Amino acid sequence: MSVQAEYSDRMMFVMACWDAFVAKRGPSAQACSPAEWGIMANWYDAGWPLRIVLRGIKDCAGQMSARSTVGYVTPAVQEAVRQWYKGQVS
Repeated sequence: MSVQAEYSDRMMFVMACWDAFVAKRGPSAQACSPAEWGIMANWYDAGWPLRIVLRGIKDCAGQMSARSTVGYVTPAVQEAVRQWYKGQVS
């Protein structure tokens, strides 16, 4: 895969995660911070399937405020990945 294609795939992954996060959190004037971008890019780099990450974001318990960050959903995403991986190796 070319560097450009890899960058494009990574960007699309992060944008899909961000869109799902904003849909869960609700609209806000707050833009995606470099730290949040890095968290979501790390999910891509770890090879976590997008559908599993999106499920974790969607299933995140609790009420988010307009000031919530991607860090708020990270434990739910990690749990979704753990459950997915557990099902893959069983």
